[in-house]
Amino acid sequence: MSAYIASLWNDKGGVGKTTVAVNMATVAAATGLKVALVDADPQRSARDWQTLAGEEGFGFPVIGLDTLQQLKGLKEISQPYDLVIVDGAPRAPECAATVLKQSDLFLIPVQPSALDLLATQHLASTVVERLELIEGTDTKLEARFLITMAGKNTVLGREISNAAQELGVPVMKSRTHRYEEVKKLVGRGETVVDLGDDHPSKQEIAGIINEAFAILNGEKEQKSA
Repeated sequence: MSAYIASLWNDKGGVGKTTVAVNMATVAAATGLKVALVDADPQRSARDWQTLAGEEGFGFPVIGLDTLQQLKGLKEISQPYDLVIVDGAPRAPECAATVLKQSDLFLIPVQPSALDLLATQHLASTVVERLELIEGTDTKLEARFLITMAGKNTVLGREISNAAQELGVPVMKSRTHRYEEVKKLVGRGETVVDLGDDHPSKQEIAGIINEAFAILNGEKEQKSA
């Protein structure tokens, strides 16, 4: 069986996309899955993070595919792996559409406000159009909003659900929160795995991975907030 391709994409920067992508890959790899991380961002953030990790890197490949032509070969490159995670690029709609066509799960990371969700309207409409196009075919695709960088006591209100419903993309139950420790990891070339199993940030990333596989495997979801 070919790899599952899980892509994280938002036209806007500053939503924690690379942080989630790198940490998802490291946590998934720690469970024994054969993982690759594709850095589709010309800013090379994931590749630079791996360089800071030292000679052994993260223990899995970080592959730079940051042009439209390179990204057209994403499916082929994914063949040897169990899971390929794509760290997308902002303001690259053609690249986003190309990756979307090859993804099994397309995640749109957003901060926890209705305005942030609505700001993704163009990308979300591209996703919905793709879902409508493949409906009734053998092509499989799931898409979700992923809430990132939530405050400690953030409660997701009805406005989030309403905005997601308006855009036609559900919200994952799993989410990430802001932690000062996580902000410092990049400079040390470390990930949430280095914080230990008991740290809530590691548990949150594990929760995202578990929910992602549940979605991909067609398990029944409970209604999210």
